[in-house]
Amino acid sequence: MGVFGTGQLHDAPMAVHLFDVYVQYKKDTRAIILWLLSHQQTDHVRSQKLSVRDLLAIAECICAKAITMPDIIAFHFRQAIAARNYLSKIFRKASTEKTVAAATENHEFFTSRYFLPFTHQWVLNRTIQNIHKVFSEVECVWQKLAHGSSSLITATAVTNTAYALLENIEHRLATSHNISDPSDLLETCLKLPDNVNSAINIANTGKPAIQTIRDLDGSGQAMMNLRRVAANKDNFIDKILNPHAPPQISLRKGPDVSASDSHCRSVLLSNVAQCLSSSRLQNTFIRSGSPIVPELSFFMSREKTATNCLHCASGLSLLMSSYKAYSFALPTGQSPSHCRVQALRFAQDATTHISAVLHHPSMPCRCHGTLAFHLESLKQDIEEYLHTKMFDFYFQSPWVCGAHILEMLHALHYYGLRLCAYRSYVGSVVHMYNVLRQLHDLAPIPVLEALCEQLAELFFPGGRPRKSFKNCYVRYMGGRLRFHAKARHQNGCHGLVIPAHAARANAGFRSVEEEKDGRERTDPTPPATTPHPPSLPSTAISPPPSPSSCPLPSSTTSPSTSPAHASSTASATRTMVPR
Repeated sequence: MGVFGTGQLHDAPMAVHLFDVYVQYKKDTRAIILWLLSHQQTDHVRSQKLSVRDLLAIAECICAKAITMPDIIAFHFRQAIAARNYLSKIFRKASTEKTVAAATENHEFFTSRYFLPFTHQWVLNRTIQNIHKVFSEVECVWQKLAHGSSSLITATAVTNTAYALLENIEHRLATSHNISDPSDLLETCLKLPDNVNSAINIANTGKPAIQTIRDLDGSGQAMMNLRRVAANKDNFIDKILNPHAPPQISLRKGPDVSASDSHCRSVLLSNVAQCLSSSRLQNTFIRSGSPIVPELSFFMSREKTATNCLHCASGLSLLMSSYKAYSFALPTGQSPSHCRVQALRFAQDATTHISAVLHHPSMPCRCHGTLAFHLESLKQDIEEYLHTKMFDFYFQSPWVCGAHILEMLHALHYYGLRLCAYRSYVGSVVHMYNVLRQLHDLAPIPVLEALCEQLAELFFPGGRPRKSFKNCYVRYMGGRLRFHAKARHQNGCHGLVIPAHAARANAGFRSVEEEKDGRERTDPTPPATTPHPPSLPSTAISPPPSPSSCPLPSSTTSPSTSPAHASSTASATRTMVPR
């Protein structure tokens, strides 16, 4: 490993604090050399020294074969470069210009000429392949949806995850390569050596990876054009907000589709700009569930400080790739707008089920802050979504329709879990069903069996019981273990009790703290404004109002029960329950 030596650092006594750096530098170098030798054609004698030419030949061979570099080797590369530069700076500070050894200069030249470029090209090659792989997987899942082997929810969830992965990749590009713009990424890729470019294209089947980077650059150019048009308010209103005629859209596939893809990107961006300038963003599901809307709003409103151009371009490219993959894989006679119809049907079914719950006698109160109040608000949001006219090119996109369904499904799941805990109605039925199943050999009921299995942690703390059913039910109701005040901790001197606050909650009353708090509770849903740039991707699902701002279902007040009855219920549950 003579070429990786530390030069004149051997000739003078080494400082104590530099010894650990030197040893770690040697270990990193040894790991890199052994990995390079593991991929060469002929066996290497350990005693033989390696020249720069030998190392370069092995590296070119690895690049030509498109061998993936392990993460640990990339880590060793970064560590060795940092240590080599640090040791060289220390030695230069302690020496004069005349006494600087030629070996140190040679090592610095090697690091800057071969070591750094090789690592830079290798990491960039792997990054480009990762970007292309993400887009390929997204196209594959939307093709499966068109063939009927996947669901819209699954395809949307995979695309949301891909968008988040691309954000991580873009962050690494910005920190490691100082690339935050699609045009810079394309320019850097085109400057790579021929062997690296060939490795990028050979490593993937179908569309070459460099074409994916060109598509990203096309999305970035379309966003920059929209920003330039928006700089002139009259021009923006005339061309974007109030076009004279609806655009003619045609999706094409083949070698020469750059013109049609560019037009489709412009239409998509125009639709998003129209959404940002209209009242449609007042709807909760459109505001929080529409992909790339918050990112594009941030990019358009902060021309000098916005650094998310590459991330917005990735979202726009995902929209285009998912749209085309789904459209061209559909059977003859079907239209991509079917996803929009599916979203509307889902919303219609959701309003029907919410209305059935609200009209049930067990939901008597619509007081502010109760569960019924929030279900009423959720129903209004979904009905507003149904009545909003959204049939343009953007809102017919399968990814956008799936994101809206996923957002509604998340809200329904959130409040559905609270309905299961509401006044312990469902839990009492499930516990009684479990007792009958265990003791009287009751025939299984599919719906109740599914509740017992899927919500076991909610209904059965500690597991589904086969005995001690009463104690398990008291624990579910909020019971705690309590010892007798005057008795020692002996067998039989303790039992389960339900505290007063848990008893009030099970009876459907507010807690004592909530009754003392006379402040007016506000609707946790904020008014619709222009979305601010979120710290997470727009496709990341934001939870409904947290329990701190939205009281739990137990706080519902029942007009048929008096406070005196509630206090008596609370005091009655303090009695000991024998084991």
